[in-house]
Amino acid sequence: MKLPKLSADQTQDAASHRSLSTWLKHHKKLLIAMAIIFAAVGVFFWQKNRASKAMSGALDYQYVRTTVLKSDSFNDSVTVTGTVRSGDEADVTVSDAAKTCKVATVNVEVGDTVQEGDVIATLDTSDLESQLKSARQSYSDTLAQAQTSYDRAVDEYNTATVQHENNLIDLQAKIDDAEQNLSDAEDALSAAKSNRDAAQSTYDAANADYNTISAAYEQACSSISTFTDALNTAADAQNSAITALNAAIAAYNADGSEANRQAMNDASAALAQAQQNYADAQNELTQAQNSCSVSSMGLYSFSEIERAWTTAGQTRSSAESALNQADNAVESAENQVESCESQLKSAHDSYDNEKNYSNIKSRAQSVEDAKTKLEQAQRKPDNLTT
Repeated sequence: MKLPKLSADQTQDAASHRSLSTWLKHHKKLLIAMAIIFAAVGVFFWQKNRASKAMSGALDYQYVRTTVLKSDSFNDSVTVTGTVRSGDEADVTVSDAAKTCKVATVNVEVGDTVQEGDVIATLDTSDLESQLKSARQSYSDTLAQAQTSYDRAVDEYNTATVQHENNLIDLQAKIDDAEQNLSDAEDALSAAKSNRDAAQSTYDAANADYNTISAAYEQACSSISTFTDALNTAADAQNSAITALNAAIAAYNADGSEANRQAMNDASAALAQAQQNYADAQNELTQAQNSCSVSSMGLYSFSEIERAWTTAGQTRSSAESALNQADNAVESAENQVESCESQLKSAHDSYDNEKNYSNIKSRAQSVEDAKTKLEQAQRKPDNLTT
């Protein structure tokens, strides 16, 4: 606030002015203090007057008090009426959530001076502490449950992984065994086929020999067939003569008449002739048989040819039996190979199924899900933050 200007009739003469200047120089500090006080009082009344105008809205003019300055003495004290307050003021606020809390203590009184960090008042936070405890417990329980679920999922995954790896080792061993069994079966089949081929060759040779000797035997039989027939006829006649003689003897024994005796003698003579005829036929047949020969085979009699034919037949039968056994062995070996191939395929399928074990995938997914839930549970919930 500026001081009012001096009027012309209030001006002093030069001497008086110099005297005032001298006094002012000696009381410069006092004048400065008075000026500050006057300025403060002027500001106070100016603010008060402006506030009165704002409230009433009816004043459109103001009175200005003036006074005439004159040379006088000044006192060293000034009495001023007004309210002294700090130039720095601040409102104290709390969060909306805390506004519902009761005030527990007030640590200052009106007019007290406070510094930054001083506790002005305390609130009753028992309800908040209870809510905070409950929220923390809920958060802790949720986190512990999520951690437990995650640990369990990891343990189950690790257990399943170990079991999975052990199963793969066992199944690989089964594959190796099945491959070895198949290899052995294939070797056995190869050996069986070789044996069958050898048996086939043996049979073919025995059959060829038999066919050759059979032809020679049939030819020999044909060459002596006349003598064989004659021998058979002589044998039949001899048998008939024996029968007739036995009948004549029986008749003579029953009736020893001359006629029966003569009949017995005639029957005996007939038998003797029949026996001679049989012996002659036998000799002729023997000569014919001895004349048979197959020089290419080293056979020089019918009995040798017949013996060779019998032996060839037996050899062929044995070769045929061996061939049949070889065929059966090949068939059995082929079945074994098919069985081993099936077992090998089954072992590979089991290994592939275990390798793509869906349970491992589901366990891994469970771990991922549990990890996600654990990460979510580790985030501080809104109610705890509030």
